[in-house]
Amino acid sequence: MKKITSMLLLTLAAALIFTAAACGAPFDYDKDQADKRTREVIDVLKTGDYEAIVGLFREDLQALTTAADFKTAWDPYLADAGAFAEIKGISTAGQTEKSGEEFIISAVQCEYENATLTYTIVFDTDFNVAGLYLK
Repeated sequence: MKKITSMLLLTLAAALIFTAAACGAPFDYDKDQADKRTREVIDVLKTGDYEAIVGLFREDLQALTTAADFKTAWDPYLADAGAFAEIKGISTAGQTEKSGEEFIISAVQCEYENATLTYTIVFDTDFNVAGLYLK
């Protein structure tokens, strides 16, 4: 049952990404690089080093958030989730905003000891983090 629920959540996350991507024009991007960079970001997230997490953001966005912001928002979820176990799946999509800026959106379903959490990571075309969300 837990495996079915996990796959359902990943499918839902992928559907949300592709629905969001449908709102803007899709574009081609290096899917292997997107997967590699997504895994690198997850490796940093697993450490709980919020300063390092802020450091992942592209330079113009680093001033908009702090390590304390992440700690306050994420600690309750991560404490309840327990130890990180594995990445269950990654779904990515390219999206061009109305402004013409292109982003790669990655939904990552991660299994923890006591919970399954989904990260949404938004990259610019240089694979700098432009957005990071936990659900």
